[in-house]
Amino acid sequence: MDVSLTHPLLAWGALLALLPILVHLLQRRRPRPHPFAAMELVLRSQRENVRRLRLRRLLLLLARTSILLFVPLAVARPHLAAEASAVASPAGPAATAIVLDASLSMRWGGGKLMENAKQDARRVLADLLPEEPLSVIVCDGRPPKTESPSFDRVRARRRIDEAQASHLRADLTACLAAAAAALAESPLPAKRIFVATDLTANAWNLDAPPPRIPTEEGEIQPEVVVLDAARGDELPNAAITDLRIEPATELGPRGHAFAFTVHNFGSEDLRDLRVELWVGEELVNRSFLDVPAGGSTSRRLLHRFPAGGVFSGEVRLAPDELVEDDARFFVLHVAPDIRVLIVNGAPSPLRHRDEAFFVETALRAGGTVPLSVRTIDADGLPHQSLDDVDVVFLLNVRAPDRPVAERLERFVREGGGLFFALGDQVDADAYASAFGELLPLALHLPKTLQATGDEPAAARFADFDLDHPVLRIFHGPAIEGLESTRTHRYFLLQPGEGARVLATFDDGAPALVERSIGQGRVILFASTADRDWSDWAIQTSFLPAMQQMAAYLARTLGKRDVLQVRLGESAALEVPEGARALLGPDGREHPLPVVEGGRVTFTPVLPGVHRFVREGGAGEPAFTTFVDPVESDTRRLDPRELRALLGGNRARVSVEAEIARPRETPLWSLLLFAGLLAFLSEGWLLRR
Repeated sequence: MDVSLTHPLLAWGALLALLPILVHLLQRRRPRPHPFAAMELVLRSQRENVRRLRLRRLLLLLARTSILLFVPLAVARPHLAAEASAVASPAGPAATAIVLDASLSMRWGGGKLMENAKQDARRVLADLLPEEPLSVIVCDGRPPKTESPSFDRVRARRRIDEAQASHLRADLTACLAAAAAALAESPLPAKRIFVATDLTANAWNLDAPPPRIPTEEGEIQPEVVVLDAARGDELPNAAITDLRIEPATELGPRGHAFAFTVHNFGSEDLRDLRVELWVGEELVNRSFLDVPAGGSTSRRLLHRFPAGGVFSGEVRLAPDELVEDDARFFVLHVAPDIRVLIVNGAPSPLRHRDEAFFVETALRAGGTVPLSVRTIDADGLPHQSLDDVDVVFLLNVRAPDRPVAERLERFVREGGGLFFALGDQVDADAYASAFGELLPLALHLPKTLQATGDEPAAARFADFDLDHPVLRIFHGPAIEGLESTRTHRYFLLQPGEGARVLATFDDGAPALVERSIGQGRVILFASTADRDWSDWAIQTSFLPAMQQMAAYLARTLGKRDVLQVRLGESAALEVPEGARALLGPDGREHPLPVVEGGRVTFTPVLPGVHRFVREGGAGEPAFTTFVDPVESDTRRLDPRELRALLGGNRARVSVEAEIARPRETPLWSLLLFAGLLAFLSEGWLLRR
């Protein structure tokens, strides 16, 4: 420990303390004695008070010397300083910024890292000189809130105390740039930034230049002190970094496979790590897996849902030090049984010649769509109730009477699905009279292709709308099952509005068209669903296409996936009618602004399931959120690499708990107090 002076030149004023001493010495010179009888009597009476007067003069000398010594020294501002630490601040006052890392990784250890970082920030705050302004920046993954450096220590302490680690990924490079911009507003020439963080590599942009601050003399590089909240320790972590839900055909309808990936970001292998599949509050499956150090392992958990509906749940790891990335949430729309009624317009005792044989076989084949299929002849349609039916397939059916057609139209408008396949029993005029606007496009005339040479004439499918939910599964090589279909007879359709063409023949004529009517949907195939006019029924694409059409017409197709949003990104939501707010995983409601078109943008900050809230309570799930897998990577930067990133000699990394500037005990206030006591003592001695 040593004594230092803030203004050493002013300490020369302490030489004034010599003046009272010189005066005292001059007054001590003895005069030459001259004998005088009268004075001898007086001096003899005063000798008794000599000792008392001598003490008084010495005290006056001490008081005056103290005044002239203590006051100049106090102006020089001496202080007692301990030995400088590895992160000692630069000489003289400096504008200071504290960047507090509040990203997801700071929750490691149950929030221990965040508490260490806040403790380090408080120590920096406590050791600031009175003339050093401060700015506190909480780097929590959102745009940093910066403010000019100020001397409001209470406000700075409050910001540090109230800081909480978020679930987001933070960009410390951007936060350092924000801190540099804030320090540029201070007139002090010295600039300094403290960064309290866990040193995880994912928070830094290693290609970015070190922070620089513009000044009137040009750009300067601030001193950067990185305070290691992890105290040099490793931060092992395991996380679920991916989750995909796929149909599990081996389980039958409503069977699903939850395919996930677990990543081990630690330096040691993980053995028998438990992974569980939860649906609601029920544990439905579990597995154990080994994950190598620094590697990943993928696995599938299977589950067959007992019925249709909307299910929420999670795939969950055995908890570790960072529990927030140990679970991935999901919401799954499981299709209920689709009740299909097939109306056979041309039955035959030979199954392969029966009009409904191929469609019925395709719908009963099982797969990812749960279907309940019934088949009736066209003669039974007038007596068939449609109350317990979701989709009707009319296969080469003659135009029914108007009352039957009106029942079918009412069925569609109320949300039912209708599929038309044409054939030799269909008359264009009769269909126009019976069904009218129920047809996506009005029928014109059947077209028959004539054979030329040895090759029979046939049209092929072309111009597919692969963005449509029915045909979306035919991307890539699967499209060959459609392109290989040959059709030698089909109905031409009249142009119209409101219909969507899903596929055409190679001559441009519509082959598959769809139209929405009321709350329901109608699809028309311009040829037959058996082998009379087309061989589509024996192509590999026929079975999945029929099942897709049944699901689409029943409005269950496309409900399998619920939007999954990574935290930090915005979700564009279609707000259902009657929804007034979003209910977050923490139970808090977030009001939805009124927007045109029924869409709103929302940026979530918590992982879990978010739901729409209606007037009567919580409604259907809106989306699920998951933490950024990049933030789960808790591997740390080498301090040497970080120093090079932040400017070499201008950067320091401290792993010690004691991180602040050397503790300085001011002495000038004591000197001023002592000078004041000396001044009062002099006045008291003079009055005695």
